[in-house]
Amino acid sequence: MRHTLVIATQIVVLIVAGCFFSLRGAAQDAGATIAPVENWPDPKTPDAFLRRGYEYARLKNYALAIQDASSALALKPDWAPALRLRARAAYELKEYESAVRDYTAVLRQYPDWPQVYDLRGLAYSLSGRHDLAILDYTQAIKLDPYVATPYNNRGWAYLETGEVQRAIQDLDHALELSPEYVRAHGNRAKALDKQNDFQSELVDLEDVIRLDPQNQWAKDQHEAVARRLGLNGTKSVEGGPGEPPVGGIAGPTAQEPGVTRASGPDAGVNRAGGAVSEPVPLYKPDPAYTPQARKHKVSGAVTFWIIVDAAGNVVDAKEVSPRLGDGLDENAVETLHTWKFKPAMRDGVPVSVRVMVQVQFKLYSN
Repeated sequence: MRHTLVIATQIVVLIVAGCFFSLRGAAQDAGATIAPVENWPDPKTPDAFLRRGYEYARLKNYALAIQDASSALALKPDWAPALRLRARAAYELKEYESAVRDYTAVLRQYPDWPQVYDLRGLAYSLSGRHDLAILDYTQAIKLDPYVATPYNNRGWAYLETGEVQRAIQDLDHALELSPEYVRAHGNRAKALDKQNDFQSELVDLEDVIRLDPQNQWAKDQHEAVARRLGLNGTKSVEGGPGEPPVGGIAGPTAQEPGVTRASGPDAGVNRAGGAVSEPVPLYKPDPAYTPQARKHKVSGAVTFWIIVDAAGNVVDAKEVSPRLGDGLDENAVETLHTWKFKPAMRDGVPVSVRVMVQVQFKLYSN
């Protein structure tokens, strides 16, 4: 029997007073020393260690997240949720070999989990092993051909290995599935640049600028390509340090450059209403439905407060409804941080705003 996942989302504007703690605003750089979570009961069970570990991960204290995930695994060996948390934290600390090992352990238990293949592929790619990454992206696509991210990631890997035409084919497919995918537009612009197709490159760069007005790399590259066309030149311009991230958005900390982060709880965050317009969703991929949730036939809705910054990026997501479990809540958080909005506006200027979203997981049998 085949199961089809339907995920519904609804944006609800928050127009209430009160304090909202911004995890992103409080977060420090990866690996920085952060005091333990205050008033958190001393964990005794694998579930308790896992919950605190995810809290540390949200605070970007990945070292303590790894510690708690390892403690959970000591009590419950080979537990997939703890392995996945530890892999995620290791990835953020650029400990790619450790991330690969834990993602591999998850895949031994759940060999049909496309999202984990994609995540392991990113760890391979960022450690320079694009050949292995391409195999993982291909498997993710085979298992779920209707998700744009692995096409983008494989396109990036092909681009890095010099297979430009294959890269363009994958990036075309990613953009067919998700026309507002900023990273895919940026990657395709780079591929078109290598083919000296500057007119087409300009179109993609304009899309990046439209979707992410603060993307300085795209602005600089657009200016360089326009100048190059005016001079009838053909020399390619390398991206350099301002280049946009080229891999897929694999987790809550991945982001395009130029994002303005809050410096503290609620810093610079507006309420929608009156002179402040609502943010408009442009790109909102569905969260993955985990094998555990399918097995247990879990369904329901998860509600979050999110902060959408002036660039249209989700910079904070805080769950406010009861947890669904089986990895669905974590998948929802990770995916929310990949959403892209047309930012809220106040007097014609983009501003940060706080809104409520609801992600609903439903399984239907066909």
